[in-house]
Amino acid sequence: ARPGAILESNCKGIRGTNEALKYKDIQLKLVRPAGGAAPLLVMKLRIVLDKGRRKRGEKTLTLYENCVQPVMGPIVYFLALAFVDNAFHPELIQAGLSVRRLHSFACPSGTIDFGFREEILNTPVFRSSSGGLYGKQTSGSRASSANTLGRWFARLGQRAELPHPITPYCLRREVATSLTDAGVSQPQLLQILGHLKIDTYLRHYQSTEVRVKVQATFLGTISKANMIKEIGRLCIRDDSNLPRSLTLEQRIQVLRDPEIQRLEQRRRELKTKCQDDNADSALRHAEYTAIGKQLQSMKRVAEKKLFQQILWDYHATADRKHMLA
Repeated sequence: ARPGAILESNCKGIRGTNEALKYKDIQLKLVRPAGGAAPLLVMKLRIVLDKGRRKRGEKTLTLYENCVQPVMGPIVYFLALAFVDNAFHPELIQAGLSVRRLHSFACPSGTIDFGFREEILNTPVFRSSSGGLYGKQTSGSRASSANTLGRWFARLGQRAELPHPITPYCLRREVATSLTDAGVSQPQLLQILGHLKIDTYLRHYQSTEVRVKVQATFLGTISKANMIKEIGRLCIRDDSNLPRSLTLEQRIQVLRDPEIQRLEQRRRELKTKCQDDNADSALRHAEYTAIGKQLQSMKRVAEKKLFQQILWDYHATADRKHMLA
């Protein structure tokens, strides 16, 4: 789902409405399979806020517990939020429901429905937080926004020193690519991604990397699928020698551009003239502001172009043996 399906969307007409995924949209069950198999947590999400769902109706997304690596599944994180909110029904708490006893409840029917308190059903699951005198304070009713999620992703990318900014849609596109590699049919792909036409996926989501070993297909030999997948992931593998940003000398090089220097000189002249109190001072101040914005744009474009050239030169000459060590 898109970020706006579980968080407050940034779209016009929705921003500020506090519409987000709420506890009433979630069903959490403990299923005991026949034959003595280990019990499994299953969570169903009622998606009504996804793009176009307000007109086409809701859809249900079913998530299963990751028994091998629980922390890699979303159910564990939802449970953490639910216990902090004291969201579960009092009868379950009185019966001994806790993090350690989730899988040990006895139920003759084989399925347990973990219900929530009536007064919390209309509360957003993911809520905004703000700093205060006593540290971070989580709102009791205000939903977190998709903009906030985008800022968190950007900070994570900066801390990891990734060469390109990351957004929540990076995960969405990776899921789409993985589903395609797994052989998911087009109708199922459209249903999962929430698209009406396959053209949207082909235009914005389909990977530009060819992940099929054409030679093996033509000759009828075994395809080295794992090797092809690993090569496709080389673009995101961390390279310790990869340039991360412009150096101070390179930024100074940008400032030596003749056009930038000419505008800087003109801006200094206007700053001096704006100190004079006369009829033209307002016009000079407006020109001074306009030149400032133009300079910011020119510097940004020049720095981006220079950094792209540096990356291009690096990839053309770099020795990547240290990445495979």
